[in-house]
Parts: sequence; structure tokens; C-alpha cells
Amino acid sequence: AASLMLLTRRRWSASTLFSVALIAGTLLTPLAVWSASFWLSYAAVGFILLFYSLATDQARLKAPPSRLQRVVRALWTLCGIQFFLFVGLSGLLMAFFGQVSLVAPIVNLIAVPIFSIAVVPLVLIALLSQLLGLSGLTTLLLDSASGVLDYLWPWISWTAKWPHAVTSAFAPVVYLTFAVVIAALGCFRMYWRWVCGFGLLCVLWVALTTSLPRRDVFFVTVLDVGQGLAVVVETAHHTLLFDAGSGYGGFSVGTTVVVPYLRSRGHSAIDVMVVSHDDRDHRGGAAGVLSAVPVGQIYRSGRSFDDQDRACYAGRSWNWDGISFRFLSPLPGHSGSRNDRSCVLRISDGISSVLLTGDIEKRAERLLVGRYGGALRSNVMIVPHHGSNTSSSQLLLDVVQPDIAIVSRGASNRFGHPRAAVVRRYEEKRVIWLDTAEQGAILVKVEQGRVNWRTWAGTQIRFWHSHQRDLMR
Repeated sequence: AASLMLLTRRRWSASTLFSVALIAGTLLTPLAVWSASFWLSYAAVGFILLFYSLATDQARLKAPPSRLQRVVRALWTLCGIQFFLFVGLSGLLMAFFGQVSLVAPIVNLIAVPIFSIAVVPLVLIALLSQLLGLSGLTTLLLDSASGVLDYLWPWISWTAKWPHAVTSAFAPVVYLTFAVVIAALGCFRMYWRWVCGFGLLCVLWVALTTSLPRRDVFFVTVLDVGQGLAVVVETAHHTLLFDAGSGYGGFSVGTTVVVPYLRSRGHSAIDVMVVSHDDRDHRGGAAGVLSAVPVGQIYRSGRSFDDQDRACYAGRSWNWDGISFRFLSPLPGHSGSRNDRSCVLRISDGISSVLLTGDIEKRAERLLVGRYGGALRSNVMIVPHHGSNTSSSQLLLDVVQPDIAIVSRGASNRFGHPRAAVVRRYEEKRVIWLDTAEQGAILVKVEQGRVNWRTWAGTQIRFWHSHQRDLMR
């Protein structure tokens, strides 16, 4: 944009330069519009230009400042621009990442000047000295930049531990934030009001057309938690978590995947958590969930969490918002393996149903078929035990007759799940096969007997992905 201004020998306003840069960047790299960095970068520059435009207008209306007033104005500008950016970018940050850092303005107030004055110049000079063959100077400069970061990083880490340093956001908050920012922009310039009015209408339309749970409708989301299982079930006014993924050492899928997803959906609590059995890839993330989200009731088949939890057993049932929940297993007196004692939960709207199977194996499958027979019929089934050879017997498939089978497993896992023979059995039944390792999280919507599904990979697909798949074959 600056080059064009020099070539045309005309003085362009900052907004014109910004617009030309935006158009040129879009034309030169059209795929960039799919990235969060594109929107955040241009939005940040746009808000900075707007802030300086407003500050300049205010300065023109006042008498020439004294030296003290200039210092105060500089400090006010430094603080004001951080607040302006924080408010302006909050909507985008929540839309892209589902969360926003409340301490970001404070951290940026200190970190940005340090990076601008010290770190970036030192690194750039180090690169230049390396090109000139001055390796000793390069090492000195990079060590200096590293030393600055060593002093800065502990402070940044400390602020990250402040209460509510990062807050998650769900759809209504995102829409409200966008609406407030757009409405505020409309107050600054008269000729912006029509554009901002149109923007508010767009936000309102998106908010009103977003799917919200209704009575007799339920959602089942099989999260992508690697080699493990975590399923979120939502009705109009209730939430259930079936298993919580893995947890090893200080890492917990419950904290890193399950809780952020729940908050992104607007759930501040869980009504029921079911821990199907004691295997770490099903129970390991439960502690992380319990530490972050209130849970009304826990059902489990293994070790107890506290005095308030209950054992799941065949026949225990309840109804939420017109949706029935019923445990089918473990059966009374069943003393099989830990996997075979998994909680099995069937969810139904009276027409269509979803079967959550845990890690049951062939013995438990035979007992289920013998006990329930055709009542096991379900439209959607979680593939038992991640598709191992010890599960998904022909007998079970013949009785359940699923239309959709969802396997939750880790890519290239050491167990070889799912086994080829198991996949073949489902294919022979012409069952739709969905795999979290390949398609990411899988969302199933059951409404008045109709079953619809979509995958995370499917919602994020771009036209160049087909060429990537061709290259990877």
C-alpha cells in the first residue's frame, strides 16, 4: 500500500492505506481468510487506527499541552489502546478460541513495549550480524534477548495464575460481545451507522438461527479425546457426561478437552456424570472435570468417588425433557471382567435411540442380547471397546442393527484399534462408520425420530483438503 502511494505521488489517509493493504492481502493470499490470524491481525490494526483517529480529534479541540500533560497523554494513550484492543478483539477471540484472557491488557501494557524496544531489535540486529559473519556478536545479542525474556516470563506465568485470568465463553456471550462492539463503533462516526446497523442485523440473525436444544430433542457429542472415551449428552435443560477421557501424570483430558467444550456450549454444571468403568482412558479425566465443574450425580461401575455417588445397574432410569435414560448393564449378579462390568446406557426419544457401550466385550454382549433381545435396537451405537477384537460380535450387531457406529480411539494407537475384522463386520451391515481419529469430534442430533450427524472435520473442510488427501495416499 505504501509503495502504491509513492508511485501515485498522492497523500493517502491511514484508512485508505489500511483498505488497500486489506484488499491486496486478500487478493495475493485468498486462503488466508480462513485463518484466525488474518482476522485478528487486520482487526487489531483497524482498531489501533480508529483509536488514534479518535485521540487526534480530541487533541485538536484542546489547547497546546504542557510537558506534564504530554507525559500524561502518552501514558493514557498506552493504556487506552490496550483497553480498546481488548474490547474490540474480544468477540473474535471468543469466536475463534472459545475463551478470552482478562489479564491480557495488563500483560500487554508491560510486555509489548519490552518486546518493541528490546527483544525485537536485538533479534533483528543478531540476524544482520549473522549475515555479516559476526557470530560472536550474534551470540551476545541473542543471549541478551533471551535474558530479557527470562526476566519477563515468570511475571507472565504469575499473571496467568490469577483467578479468572482466562474465561471461557459460549455462543450468547459471543453474539452479545459482537453486538456491543458494533453498536459502539456506530456511535463514533455518523456515516458508519448504516454499516453498523447492517452488522447488528447480521449478528441478530446468526444468534436467532443458532440451534438451541428443545424438548424432545437431544444432542450426543463424542469428543476427540484420543485413545479413550468422553461423550456429552444434552437435552433442553440437562447435561450428562459419559466417561471423561484419559488422565496421565499431570495431564487430564477432562481439563483440556471436556471442560472447555462444556463451557463453549454454555454449561456451567453437569447434572449427571457416568464413569463406565475404572480403565484410565475412561476414568482418568474425571478428576479434572470434578475440580472444574459442579456435578450433581455420579454413576459408576468401579471404585467410588465419594459417599454421594451411586453404582450403575440394569434397570436404573430417569427422564429429562421428554428424553429417557436407562442403564442396561451391568446386570444383577454379573461378575465378569472390569470391561464387561461397564455401564451401558441407552438414550431414547421414544422413536430413535443411542446406545453408549463403554468397553463391554463378547460375554457382556451375549448377556445383553439374552436379556433384552430386540429392545437393544438403536440407531446410533458407540463401538464397544474402541473396536477391539474382543467386542462388536456378530450377535450384537444383528440385534442392535445400528445405522451409525462411532468409534472413539487415538490415531495410530498401540492397540491397533479398530481391528480390520471388526470394521469389516460393520461394513457388511452397511453401517455408517464414524471415527474420531479421522474426523474429530462427532455431533449427533436426534429430533422427533430423525437422526442427523456432523463431524468437526466436516465443518472445517476447505476446498484444498481433497488435494491434501490425494498427496497423502
